Amino acid sequence: MNNNINIKVSNDNGLGQVGIWFKDNNLEIVFPKNYTYNESNLYNDINLLSSCFDKYFKKLNQKSVLKNNLNDMSINGREKFSFMSLFNIINDYIENGYYFEIINCTQTNGKSNIDFTRTMNKFSPYLINNDLLFIDHTTQSRKINYDNNITEIHRYIVEKCFDIVGLFFPKIEYDINCNLPFPVEYCINILEKAISETFNDDRRLFLERLLSFFKISKVNESNITFYSTNKFENIWEEMLHELLGNEPVRDYYFNSSWTLVNSKAKKTNFPSRPDVIHVDYNDKLVRCFIIDAKYYTYSLLNEAGTLPSTSDINKQILYKLHAENVVRNKFNSSSYEYINLFLLPKEFYADDEISYLGYAMSDFNSTETVHAFSLDIKYVMNTYVNIHRKYNFQNYVLNSICKSIIKK
Repeated sequence: MNNNINIKVSNDNGLGQVGIWFKDNNLEIVFPKNYTYNESNLYNDINLLSSCFDKYFKKLNQKSVLKNNLNDMSINGREKFSFMSLFNIINDYIENGYYFEIINCTQTNGKSNIDFTRTMNKFSPYLINNDLLFIDHTTQSRKINYDNNITEIHRYIVEKCFDIVGLFFPKIEYDINCNLPFPVEYCINILEKAISETFNDDRRLFLERLLSFFKISKVNESNITFYSTNKFENIWEEMLHELLGNEPVRDYYFNSSWTLVNSKAKKTNFPSRPDVIHVDYNDKLVRCFIIDAKYYTYSLLNEAGTLPSTSDINKQILYKLHAENVVRNKFNSSSYEYINLFLLPKEFYADDEISYLGYAMSDFNSTETVHAFSLDIKYVMNTYVNIHRKYNFQNYVLNSICKSIIKK
């Protein structure tokens, strides 16, 4: 284990930087606001954070938002080695041990199953009482071979992974002072050949992770892929849009424009748009949720945190007024209901995943109310990376919102 590496784990402290990065021999892990991590077992939390980054980046490919190239290097155009691969290799070792191969063995007159084809090819039968009898026979069995090149490669890589992130696995034993059986380039050839010959998806993934380890010249902060961003509010918005939205937000944009007298030109401004629109409808009732994702710190446990400002509230009222026109043109029903709300990240604790915070009103339009809820950020992130749980999440959250508003 490399005890010279310092690890610092914290939550977003208001500077806005969230993610995982390595600098000056310090590994920094910063979780989002109000995220409750498990100090005694950080692997699952780190895996969840990285998975959210990975999904968001792959979907939107917004390098201007995600600084995924912070401490990132590609060697000879090959793939990059992900920070989470370190954990994945160790976790696979914990679950399955070192790599091994099953080999077929043959022997003469063994006690295992007789290989009749090999027996007839190798031995001559005797004719006894008009019957052909083989005095000798060949048997075939299977055994585990721990003495192979891939096992030695695996031992070496496991030790190197523990050198970097072994502090997260203090009770796990592993072999030390392991050496590669061949130079790196030859080890790469061995793994590439093994990958080309396997049709098992799990084995292929395992071998590809080992191979990716050799795509870098040295495992350190300059050439492992890390994820970090100072715009996590964009990820918070995208997660809520993915999980709660069922309407194209573009349909709810509204624009403003200038008509300029001197140039007789018309200039259109950037559109205003809500973050998330969800509409439940039938011929009796259309219920529209207009949701603004706010990556703020206020919660039931942090009453000193930040809440949406007057401009946020007024803007949300305008979104609702515009949504009324769009919804009535898109959906026919005898009744319409509109729920305007802010969703803030909430810390995890022994309570419901969603909490009602209160409501806001504005002198601009005293008939409109904008409600505020805090939603467990770990619950959101888990569902975001396990999207098959989306509809259960959606039903639970939206039903809880309706019940809380009626009750309060």
